[in-house]
Amino acid sequence: MSERKSDSSSPQALISFRKKKIKKWGKRILLFVGIGVLLWFFFGRPDAPIEYVTEKPKIGLVRQTVEVNGTVESDMKMNLVFQKNGKIAAIPVSVGEKVHQGDILAVLDPGILGIEVERAAAALQMAQAELDLRYAGPANEDIAISKTQIEEAQLELTHTFKRLQDTKQANAKQLERAQQEQKNAEIDVQNAKIALENIKGSGGITQIKAGKELLDNLEETKKITLSSLDTIRNALFLAKSIINPDGDAEKRRLVYIGFDNQQEKITALNTYKQIKSEFMILENQYYHEEQTWNQSSADTILGSLEERILETKKLTDMIFGLLSSSITGVNLTASEISTLKSEVNIQQNNLILQLDALRDARQYIQDADIGIENSDITTTTQEDAALANLDTAKNILALSQENIKNIKTQNKTAVNSIKREIETKKLMIKKAKESYNKLIAKPRHVDVASLQANVQQTMASWKQAQKNIEDTLIIAPVDGIITDINGDPGENVTTVQNVITLMTPGLQMKVNVPETDVTKIAVGDSVETTLDAFPQDKIFTGHVLSIDPAETVIQGVVYYQATVSFDGDNEGIRSGMTSDINILSAEKTDALSISPEAIRYEGLQPFVFVLNNGEQIKTDVVLGLEGDDAVEILSGIGETDRIVLYEKSKD
Repeated sequence: MSERKSDSSSPQALISFRKKKIKKWGKRILLFVGIGVLLWFFFGRPDAPIEYVTEKPKIGLVRQTVEVNGTVESDMKMNLVFQKNGKIAAIPVSVGEKVHQGDILAVLDPGILGIEVERAAAALQMAQAELDLRYAGPANEDIAISKTQIEEAQLELTHTFKRLQDTKQANAKQLERAQQEQKNAEIDVQNAKIALENIKGSGGITQIKAGKELLDNLEETKKITLSSLDTIRNALFLAKSIINPDGDAEKRRLVYIGFDNQQEKITALNTYKQIKSEFMILENQYYHEEQTWNQSSADTILGSLEERILETKKLTDMIFGLLSSSITGVNLTASEISTLKSEVNIQQNNLILQLDALRDARQYIQDADIGIENSDITTTTQEDAALANLDTAKNILALSQENIKNIKTQNKTAVNSIKREIETKKLMIKKAKESYNKLIAKPRHVDVASLQANVQQTMASWKQAQKNIEDTLIIAPVDGIITDINGDPGENVTTVQNVITLMTPGLQMKVNVPETDVTKIAVGDSVETTLDAFPQDKIFTGHVLSIDPAETVIQGVVYYQATVSFDGDNEGIRSGMTSDINILSAEKTDALSISPEAIRYEGLQPFVFVLNNGEQIKTDVVLGLEGDDAVEILSGIGETDRIVLYEKSKD
């Protein structure tokens, strides 16, 4: 950056600056007058229909320029400084050496700046890759996986419907057995009442009646034995389906059952196998003894049945504990665990009821036997026994009635649970189809807007990282001769310390840049200049050579002085001439842009009104480069949208 003398307070510079201010205020006054006319037009004629002046976003060049005034000077002596503080790494030139524009004159130690450039470049590549990937669409493998997810969800729904039907059938059979048990209990109550009445009427029972009662009880024990065998068989069947399944799907489900207690699962399986073996022996023994059924065989069979029921009850308790320590997964949902626990609980209740009935039957046989041996018992004792028998029958009837009530409640709960699961699986199918449709859908502008904005942002970060590297160099802005070097390798320098002094022949321009615009420009920016001494269509080109780091205050306004060179032919230009300069601070090609007057703000959030079916729709936007005549839009709207500029009335 060159050292310069400020001529900003010269009469010509101040007059040029004031002309520019007057020109800008003149434009603003015309704008205010135009707005006033529009307000009168709209609000002064309330009956006129509202029309909107709109525009469509354009794709093209967006240019941002800074307009300043300057004065031509000659014989430039430039004191060049680094753009950042640091330690000098090298000075590859010497005093008296002739250098050319673009030569490196001094270098700072870059530190980690090189790594930051690589990091920013990698981030830019990643952002661009994400955008390219979004445009490319999904891979065939992803589409296949999405289709498979739909098919699996549909298959699970089919299986759940099948399980609902199976559950309803099993529930119906269970209820039917319970209702039959209730009928049997009702018959037992009636028989107990009749027996009591007979005892009261006859004054006692004879040996013959006692024998008949024993035979009746023995016949009843057959029914209870068969019912007990069915109860154990049903409990073992349920236990097998949970801890020793046949199907592959059920075996996969077994992984999640008792997940927190694997050893208990092994113990339960061994217990099941042992009970199953003993049950088959007992069942064969019953059918062998059935033809010669007597008190001895009945007592033996009933005793074994009681042991098997207790063992089976213990097994169901173990399985209930395994289900309670299970986890949910792909092949075992929380709903399925709840249903299985309900089914196990039903079998536990059935075993308990059957155990009571079994023990009562054994007691009946014993009582009948005692009745035969003690036929001379008193009438009071007989009546007491008959009353006790009646009470027992009534208790069994009450238990069977309660059991039916519990079964109906549990069956309803199980069916409702599966129905809720069906609705959940239908929703899963719907979501899987929506995901598939979203996967194969072509990206909309709004879908890629954020990705495009990310590319722009990472591009800016990469350019900034490169700029930081460039700031570690002092590069000759023009041809010249080194006249002084102030610094040595290893020495720390600041941005205000002159390091290289370069003497160059020719002309330059000194300009004062307002503090509101100085951040927009940089060394090397292109410049277009018109001189008051030349026709206005005569355009001279150049570039920014340097920008002072220190401010210059003119009439209370802060400026920063910059030096601008001429490129190419500068014939006829004389020192002292005044100039109007446009510095091209930034530009973007193929940018989506709209007019600045279309942009509104709500706090710090910019938005526009999009015309849709005659109505204004407020739409937030993300702004990019703010040019002189257009503002870049990174996201929020598309090319086909109609953007409202202002409203107007028409007759």
